[in-house]
Amino acid sequence: MSEPTYTALVDDHLLFHGTLPALLHSLKAHEDHHASMPVIFEDHTGLHIDFDLRGTLDEVLSRYTPTPESTERPKASASTREITLLPRHWSWLDEHGSASATLRRLVDTARLSNIEKQTATRATEAARHFITAMAGNRPQYEEALRALYASNEDSFTNQTRTWPKAIRDTALRLATPAFTFHAQNHAQKPA
Repeated sequence: MSEPTYTALVDDHLLFHGTLPALLHSLKAHEDHHASMPVIFEDHTGLHIDFDLRGTLDEVLSRYTPTPESTERPKASASTREITLLPRHWSWLDEHGSASATLRRLVDTARLSNIEKQTATRATEAARHFITAMAGNRPQYEEALRALYASNEDSFTNQTRTWPKAIRDTALRLATPAFTFHAQNHAQKPA
């Protein structure tokens, strides 16, 4: 899994987008020179998050960044289990080569499909959280929300066009995995 990213906005303008250590550096630098407080969102969930910036940069970093974990790779091992299938299932597996390899491919395909669907659902919810917080009182908010849940990227883009650029761009960035997933699945369905 990739490292979590964050978005910080000040007065509807993008201050920062990136990883936690870089965010904390940016927040401390901003705090030292500006009175305005950034609004920070965790990109994975779209939820507002606050950080305690008291102390030096090193103190802030030690408070929020985890200690490095062991770089030792886990040992890969296969386990043997018994499965029971009907004769027609065994026949089908035999037609497709090694039963074990075929079962592994089927499980991996199902897992990936489920992971992609979960990613799309998470992206929709993250975008919803973000736009509710940052654009809930803006024109076309409800229409944009409907477009988000309908996975209609063109309508979503159209509904958000009058919003400040940083809010519009962040909302679209958070929603893009959902739009992509639904566009790919719609294209794969037979007409």
